[in-house]
Amino acid sequence: MATALNVARRSLRRRPLPPPQPGSDADPEEVLDVRAAIRALSRRQQAAVDLYYLADFTVADVASAMGCREGTVRAHLAKARAALARSLGTQEAPRTSAREEGHADA
Repeated sequence: MATALNVARRSLRRRPLPPPQPGSDADPEEVLDVRAAIRALSRRQQAAVDLYYLADFTVADVASAMGCREGTVRAHLAKARAALARSLGTQEAPRTSAREEGHADA
C-alpha cells in the first residue's frame, strides 16, 4: 500500500498546478485551510482522500492501492468528509458522489 500511495503523491507533487478556473473564487487562505485539515485526518483517511480526490482514482483503484475493500474506502471518505466539514466549519458534509457509488455516468 505504501508504494502505491508514494507513487500517487509523487506524481501529484510533480504535476504543475492547473490554471485557475474561470469564475473560480478559490481563496488561497481557504486552500491552505483545506490542506491543513486534510493533514489532520487519520493516515487511512488522508490516503483515501489523496487517491480519490487528488489523484482521481476510482473507489476500486483506491481499495486496491490501500489493500482493503471498496466499502472500507467509502467509509474512510465519508468519515473524512464529515471531519473536514467539522474542521472547516461548514454546515453539512457533501453528499456521496455518483462516481464514489460506482455509477458509470458520473
